Amino acid sequence: MPECFERQFHPAPAATTATRATTPRPWLGATIRSLAHFGEISALTLASLERALTLEVPATSPLAKVRLQKKRRILPATTRPSSPAKPSTSPSRANQKTHRDPHPMIMHHRTPAVPALLSALLGLFLSLAPSAHAQPTPAPDLAKNPAPTRTPLNPALPTLFVAGDSTAARGRGERQQGWAEPFANYFDLSKINVANPSRGGRSSRTFITEGLWDQLLADLKPGDFVLIQFGHNDGSPVNEDASVPPAARRARGSLPGLGDETREVDNIITKKHEVIHTFGWYLRKMIADTQARGATPIVLSLTVRNDWPAGNIERTSRHSQWSAQTATATGTAFFDLSAAVADQFEKLGAEKTAALYPQDHTHFNAAGADLHAATVVAGLKKLPALSLARFLK
Repeated sequence: MPECFERQFHPAPAATTATRATTPRPWLGATIRSLAHFGEISALTLASLERALTLEVPATSPLAKVRLQKKRRILPATTRPSSPAKPSTSPSRANQKTHRDPHPMIMHHRTPAVPALLSALLGLFLSLAPSAHAQPTPAPDLAKNPAPTRTPLNPALPTLFVAGDSTAARGRGERQQGWAEPFANYFDLSKINVANPSRGGRSSRTFITEGLWDQLLADLKPGDFVLIQFGHNDGSPVNEDASVPPAARRARGSLPGLGDETREVDNIITKKHEVIHTFGWYLRKMIADTQARGATPIVLSLTVRNDWPAGNIERTSRHSQWSAQTATATGTAFFDLSAAVADQFEKLGAEKTAALYPQDHTHFNAAGADLHAATVVAGLKKLPALSLARFLK
């Protein structure tokens, strides 16, 4: 399991009022720590369980549903009795007093400690059960995400930009490399510039909010092309709970889907108030911005993970499907890289494919990067309306 997903469980602070639960039993803490360490429980589930053990439960969680079924009495936070001896100083309480509530759907319950622990265990098992709405596992972060190499662009030539995450970005060498690095080798650089401002660890959302997209737009001119590929990191948490260690926080996810839904958060990493949009919204913004500058956007589905459920390579993901749907809805050129590479991996077999992924199931080595790059080139040739073939060697 990648290191970035190993979340150490930290028991909630000791109760300071008569209505809070007692410290979890040692055997329960050990069980949770083991599940977290071996990847059997996600960071989101772990954070939810930690809140459950302090009796602060999101209304939509399985635990809240169990409690509602038992018809336990629910008291709003404003009417909850406080201890005359010493007020609570937990981070979540302090945050509610000085900031926007990061968990507006939290309901506070008055329940005895032992039933609370039993309910927490039940909520854990429910969360581990298969679900059609389960969040995909986000791509593991690299120990270090190298900054892109910014080379001067010949203003007399068109430029082909690649906007993506670590699967496209400049990597660390032979063991881990993004596909957009060898991609430039397939082009005649006396006819076209190839620029790769992709950055590891970014989602469609954070590529925009961190200013990376604006940097690309500053160099974009009529006649240029932009390959857009995101999704691996968009399944990460939208925001993190304060209980998550700072080094493990990944507040970078976009909202699922293609709609115009939004969610407002106080970003625990940037310390700024932020309005979060759907994955489709961020893609549409990139497409519209590109077209507004007279350039041509091209959407790609995701690179392939080295996952073989039921003996076959994982061929698609919901973010790849949303990418295709967004391209269709906006009339944007699209190439299904996921399916094209999956076809090749099926021929190679699981053992030879695994040799291309020495680090984890998402990041490939230099040979895997070149395979993906060659597949993108082959796909672009199948889009004659773009006329990119004239720039190839």
